[in-house]
Amino acid sequence: MGKWRVLLMAAVCLPAGAQWKALGPFGGPAAVVQTDPSSPDRMLAGTSNALLYRSRDGGGSWESLPFPLQLRALLHTLVIHPANGNLCLAGISAETPGVSGLWRSEDGGWTWQPVRGFENLPVRAIAVFRGNPQVMAAGTDTGVFQSMDAGLAWTRISPSENRQLQPVVSVAFDPKDGNVVYAGTPHLPWKTIDGGSSWRSIPGGMIDDSDIFSIVVDRNRAQRVFAGACSGIYRSLNGGAGWSRLAGSNEASYRTYTLVQDPLYENVLLAGTSHGMVRSADGGATWKKIAPYATHSIAFALPHIGRIFIATDEAGILRSDDNGKSWTPANLGFCNRRLGRLAIGGAGALYTSAIHDQAEGGYFVLPKDAEEWSEREAPGKQLTMLTPSSAISGTMYAATRTSMLVSRDAGVEWARLTAPTGAAPVTDMLAPPWTPETLLAAAGSRLFVNRASTKAWAELLFASPLRSLVALDAPHIAAVTQFDIFLTSDGESWQPCAPPAAGSEVYGIAASRARLIAATGAGLRVSVNGCRSWESAGGPLDRSTVQAICRHPGRPSVVFAASYGRIYASADAGVSWQRISPDAWPVDSVKQVVVAPGAPDRLLVLSPQQGVFALPLSAN
Repeated sequence: MGKWRVLLMAAVCLPAGAQWKALGPFGGPAAVVQTDPSSPDRMLAGTSNALLYRSRDGGGSWESLPFPLQLRALLHTLVIHPANGNLCLAGISAETPGVSGLWRSEDGGWTWQPVRGFENLPVRAIAVFRGNPQVMAAGTDTGVFQSMDAGLAWTRISPSENRQLQPVVSVAFDPKDGNVVYAGTPHLPWKTIDGGSSWRSIPGGMIDDSDIFSIVVDRNRAQRVFAGACSGIYRSLNGGAGWSRLAGSNEASYRTYTLVQDPLYENVLLAGTSHGMVRSADGGATWKKIAPYATHSIAFALPHIGRIFIATDEAGILRSDDNGKSWTPANLGFCNRRLGRLAIGGAGALYTSAIHDQAEGGYFVLPKDAEEWSEREAPGKQLTMLTPSSAISGTMYAATRTSMLVSRDAGVEWARLTAPTGAAPVTDMLAPPWTPETLLAAAGSRLFVNRASTKAWAELLFASPLRSLVALDAPHIAAVTQFDIFLTSDGESWQPCAPPAAGSEVYGIAASRARLIAATGAGLRVSVNGCRSWESAGGPLDRSTVQAICRHPGRPSVVFAASYGRIYASADAGVSWQRISPDAWPVDSVKQVVVAPGAPDRLLVLSPQQGVFALPLSAN
C-alpha cells in the first residue's frame, strides 16, 4: 500500500486542472452560440440551464466556464461585444431571489459579476447599436433599458406602467439611428423613434398575440424589418408601420425562434424554427429548409466565408462550411446531457444511459482506450437503467418503464426478461457475485431478486424508496434508502444499520479496510463495528453534504468522495483526505464517482448534466 500511496499522492499533487479531462458524451441541447467579431475563432456557447462554454479554435473544441449560476438559472441571451471580445453579457432569469438579472464578464467569460440595477429582474434580450457599440439595449420583464457605456450603467427607456410593453423578449436597433429601437413582446411589437421618450405598438398585419421572438433591421435599408414569431416570419417595408406574413418552407414550422441577416449578402436571411433551419436568398420572398434541427441561435464566422454555427435542441452545436448545404457536429468538450448512472463493463468499456423528456431514450458506450462515445438506440422506450454484468463478459441488463431486458452480446441483441409485477420504473440494478446470473432490481420501496434469469422474482419490501444498490467486499451488498442503509450477503436476509446521521440523507456507502464509510448530508460517517454505530470522519468532509463515494476496486485503502464540485481522495481508508479537484473546476455537482482499472487507472466523475470527467491515478 505504501507504493500506491506514493503514486496517489504524486498524482494528486500535480496541477490537477491539467490532468482532469472531459470525456462527454458530448452534445445535448444548446440555446445560444456566438462568435467574436474581432476574433472569429473565439466563441461562446450556452445552454438554457446556464451552462457556458468557450472555444478558442473556431468550435473545434470547447472548455466549460465556471459560470456561477449554472444549473440554477435560465439563460435567455448571451452577447460578445463586437468591439471588445473580452466583454460578454448574459441575460438570466431564476426563481431564486437575487439571481435574475444581467451578468457581465470582462475576461472572455471566465469570471462574471451581476450588473447593478437589474436585481431580481429577468433579462431576456440584448442588442448592440451598430453605429456605436457603446450603446446597448436590454429587454426585461418590465420593459426596455439602455446603456451608453457598453453595459456598465443602465437607464429605463420604456414606461414601467405600460403593461402591454412587458415582458420584452426581443430588441433591435435601427443600424444607423440609435434613437430608433424595436421591442418584441409575447403579443405585440413596439417601436420608439426618440430614444424611448414615446413608444407605439406596431402589430398591423400580424396575427393577434404573436410571440415576437426575434427582430432584424436590414443593415442597409432601415425601413426593411423582419420579425420571427410563433406564427411565422414577417416583413415590413416601412419601418414596422405594416407587416406581411411571409410564405415559409412547407417542411419547417412557422414557430420561428431566431432570424439573422447574412453578413455579406443583404438579401440572404436564415431563420431557426422548431422544425428546422430555413434560408431565403431573395429577401424573404421564398424559403428553403437547409437543416432538420430545431434551432435557437445562429452565428456567422467571418472571414471564413460560408461558415455558420447553429445551436440546436438535441444535436448541440453544428457547423457548416458551405452556407448550410451540409452540417457536422462541433461538440467536442460541449456537454448538456441528463445521464443515468455510469457503469464499467467486463472489457473496460463505459456505459451510461441518456435520460430524455421525449418518449425515446438511448445509451452511450465508450470502449476502453477510445476517444469517442457511440450512441445506441435503447432496447425499449424510456430507458431507466443500464447495468453490465461484472461476472459475465458481454452480458448487460436494461430496464425501461415497462420491461426488463438482457443482452448476451454487449447490447447488439436484447431479449426480454419477465419483469416483476409492478416493478417499473426501476431505479437501480446490480448483478451481485453470489451466482453468475443473479440480478437485483430496485423499484420504489421494493427490491426484486432474480436468480439465474429465471421467470420467478423474489420480492422484499423496505420502509422507504431505495436510492441505490452498492457492491461492498464480496459477498456483501448494501441497499441505500433516503435515510438508511441495509446490508446482505445473500439477498434474502437484510441487516438494518444504525442511521449514519440522524435526520440527514444518505447518498452512498463504501467499504475500506474493515471500515464502512457513508456519504450523507451531514458529511462522511464511519463505522468500525459493522454499521451498529457511526461517528464523524472529521477533516474537510465533516458537516458538508457528500454526494458520492467509492473505493478503488484494487486498492482497499484508497477511497474517493465528492462534495458538490469538490473531489477528495484518501489513501488510508478514509482517515485523512486531500482535495484533488482544482478551485476553478466548472463542475459544481456530482452524481457518481467510480474507478476504472487500467493503465493508468482512472477516477471517473459523473455530473448530473455536464457529462463524465476523468483523472489518471497512476503512472504507466
